[in-house]
Amino acid sequence: MNQPITKTRAWIHDGTTEWFAANGYVNPEDMIDHEGNLDKVQPFMDIFVAYNQHNIANGNAWDTWPSWELCLTSIDQDYAIIDTRMDTESDWVKRSQWLAVMQFLYESPHITWEGYTLSVQGRYGTTFSFDLSLDLNSFVPPGDMDEHDRLVLEGKHSPSWKKKNGGGRMVYAALETVKHSLGSYWAIPDHVSDWGGKWSDHLAEETISFCQHGGFPINIMSVAALCIDDTRIWLQQVSEQIYAQVRAEWWEEHWPQGVPEDLDCQYSKVDWIEIRSQWQEEANRRRNGEVKK
Repeated sequence: MNQPITKTRAWIHDGTTEWFAANGYVNPEDMIDHEGNLDKVQPFMDIFVAYNQHNIANGNAWDTWPSWELCLTSIDQDYAIIDTRMDTESDWVKRSQWLAVMQFLYESPHITWEGYTLSVQGRYGTTFSFDLSLDLNSFVPPGDMDEHDRLVLEGKHSPSWKKKNGGGRMVYAALETVKHSLGSYWAIPDHVSDWGGKWSDHLAEETISFCQHGGFPINIMSVAALCIDDTRIWLQQVSEQIYAQVRAEWWEEHWPQGVPEDLDCQYSKVDWIEIRSQWQEEANRRRNGEVKK
């Protein structure tokens, strides 16, 4: 039985190669490298571009789902091919998200790519980069997917390796992680109000971890947008690092000789709730420039 036509699926069209040839466009199959690694950004982008070349030409929103080529990628196969008999509303939502994400990446003057790696040039001079991982339904630090390919080529990972090791997580991949161009030790960029130019011993990471709640793939677009106008990223880093500094100072004050083996006997669960609350209050005061009373 066909599923009811919902608002989400009503505007998404099933791409057919015959239509493109009949209307003066290039046959999508001639624009796609079917023998290549379609998980890399450019070949993956080529699939969506091929089936939305008419929308690109006319400046319209991408609304045409590829006919079958996504089966050659690591995208979730539940929605790779349109099947009106079996598709759920969730399948259509994922398709609409992918179409929006790929159009955003394609049209943004701030975003370039090579291999698996997407590079985002922020408005204030910082470059951010991360690998697109269809395999993991996430984004990981640049270079991690090449490492994955190398291990697979060497026969160190079987096709079922993901299921056997960590339920789909690669041990060398940090999910939802972006690298920035400021290096390992950096000052807060000057454009960040009240904090620009300030250094901290705790600002010592050249990667930033995100906790995205929108789900894959929409989190790719949201993270890229954050990197373009990056002020919120640095403010969040300030908050996290101030909290880390407050916590480190507490440990140094209360346990300067190191954490005792019987730490669990020293504090109850209620104690820890109160201690963490105090950490957060002090971090909030410092972030707001207040002096502790």
